Amino acid sequence: MKSLAFGTLIGLGLALVSCGKKSDPASPSAEASAENGYVLARAISLPAPGKTWTKETVTEIPSGTLKISAAGQEMDGSMSRKDTRAESLEAISETKARHIVTGEIHEGKMMVAGQEQPSPHQPHALLETPVIVEFSDGKWSATLETGEPTPEQEKALARIVKERSGNDDFAMYGDTPRKPGDQWEVDSGNLSSFGDAESLEGSFRVEFVEIKEFDGVNCAVLKSVFDVSGQTPQEKAGSPVMQIRMKGEALSFRSLADLVDLHVEVTSTLTIEGEPAPGITMKVEGSMTMIQKVGVK
Repeated sequence: MKSLAFGTLIGLGLALVSCGKKSDPASPSAEASAENGYVLARAISLPAPGKTWTKETVTEIPSGTLKISAAGQEMDGSMSRKDTRAESLEAISETKARHIVTGEIHEGKMMVAGQEQPSPHQPHALLETPVIVEFSDGKWSATLETGEPTPEQEKALARIVKERSGNDDFAMYGDTPRKPGDQWEVDSGNLSSFGDAESLEGSFRVEFVEIKEFDGVNCAVLKSVFDVSGQTPQEKAGSPVMQIRMKGEALSFRSLADLVDLHVEVTSTLTIEGEPAPGITMKVEGSMTMIQKVGVK
């Protein structure tokens, strides 16, 4: 059901919250950070040279409800969905890295009026295809390491550029030093996207809870509470868009050394509604969870 964008909408990759190498708490630099606050993000978010970030994201809607109206008929249904994606980001230099979507698994079932419906999935256009991302002359680029992109790959490359240019981590945390106990509001309009939602509005609040060790790494523990709405990207002029609302919270452990999310857990309620095709309206509601794990090698 490509027209309903379930593959991307339900595979929402939130970069809401995020941990690095343990600092010696007795060292002068650690004391200075504790006194002056911790910078949680940087404008160019890439691994340091010699490092690779590996990420696995599992997003699940265990039991959602469907309401469909078409040709004067009202139909109820249900759906379940679980999406797993693995990817890597290997530093080439301070401003250049190799990105690969290394694998993906999609599971799900959709029932409408008691009948199971087909829900085909379109594989990621860049699956197992190395992409070079680079920041140069004040802007980001994303190109295939070898070969020429297909039209679908060109769209996927453009989305990578958009995400890199938006740098939602920096939009949420900035480079203002933060301390445990600090709370601040994020202007959701400054986020380039929220999962697959664009043109965002709503509330988004972050709390710096504490400094805590996670898997031997000193991390900032960050709690986010959000109620954000937006719409799916319009693939071309005249194509349908769906309205999305997500309300919930996220807890993350963000490396103070590498400034990357090592572990994120998101729980939320999700609503997707709109007209996927002329004369058809659809509404999906359900709980959604996301667990994201990042390894630094």
